Amino acid sequence: MNTQHRRFIVPIITGSLLVLGCAEAAAPSGPDGSGDMASRARLACVEVAASGSNPLGFIPAGFEGAGSLGGLPGAFTVGDVEGTLHSYITSGMPVPTGATGAGATLITLRHVFNSPEGGFHTDDTAVCAPNPDAPGTCQLSDQMTVGGGTGDFANATGKWHNRGVLDFNRFTLTYELKGTICATGS
Repeated sequence: MNTQHRRFIVPIITGSLLVLGCAEAAAPSGPDGSGDMASRARLACVEVAASGSNPLGFIPAGFEGAGSLGGLPGAFTVGDVEGTLHSYITSGMPVPTGATGAGATLITLRHVFNSPEGGFHTDDTAVCAPNPDAPGTCQLSDQMTVGGGTGDFANATGKWHNRGVLDFNRFTLTYELKGTICATGS
């Protein structure tokens, strides 16, 4: 069973990254932090903060990246947009080096957010460094660039950073994500 907890701090609609959530709305602002959103033609920026744990596995059919290793699709909510988020590795498979590891592995991956209102993706570069205190795990530091987007997430841009632990003993990812996404909407 997926035991995940997510916390989001969001000023308006927009979103992304793995599992269950709750949201708090605050006054929306433009990308420069100024002005009334009504005068900005739906342009919205959202601060996102999330933490939790998610199972790793092979992405099921019907999802982008099907058959690839990644974080399995889970419920994900930002603002009032509910959808799913999953990730998949595009190159540089992580190596469970643990305490005997001699170096870090560079991984590229993509996160994909889908909802009836639209979706977007991130293109990521992550470093998976051996954890000498926990064999079979690695410390993850993931720089995520938000791009693409459809519907409410048209022209999405932003930067996120994720820190966490890949545990190859339990095949889970524990994460803590922070960042911003901006979108013009359709």
